[in-house]
Amino acid sequence: MLRRCDVDVDCDLQSIVRCCTVLDSLHIQAISQLAASRYSRLSDAIRSCNRLVTLCCPPLDSTAWEYLSNLPTLVKLDIHGHGADHLLDQDNLNLAPFVNVTSFTFRPAAPTFVTVANMITVLQRSEFPSLKESKLCVGDTPWAQAEQLFRALSQKLAGLGQLIATG
Repeated sequence: MLRRCDVDVDCDLQSIVRCCTVLDSLHIQAISQLAASRYSRLSDAIRSCNRLVTLCCPPLDSTAWEYLSNLPTLVKLDIHGHGADHLLDQDNLNLAPFVNVTSFTFRPAAPTFVTVANMITVLQRSEFPSLKESKLCVGDTPWAQAEQLFRALSQKLAGLGQLIATG
């Protein structure tokens, strides 16, 4: 039984999650921006995982965010890389509280204004009642956008003991 899986987004992720029903840790690496159809398949594959404890993946579409917000087993969420900017429906994003998520990390890859705006939207509509640690790795993000992200994250996580921001 495969419980932990580190894969490139180009693999047949759907087959992996279909065969590995007890998968609890999934790390998906995307080296570059994906086509819309690839994000759709990535979203479908993630929604097939109903026991995930740890997820590390590129920014997701609205359907995947909504699924993850309702996943009671999810404890650690690490979002990195290029995003699904054109697939996030900012006007129709209905998130439940991420009830058991204790660790949240956001590491965009060369973010665009849209990526930052989408992540701010996700943060503003999210609740993390169990969060103990959050990391924001801004890298090459222009300072004005990094400051917007930091402000949105710190407002959402007021009272959190540890917020780590790195450049």
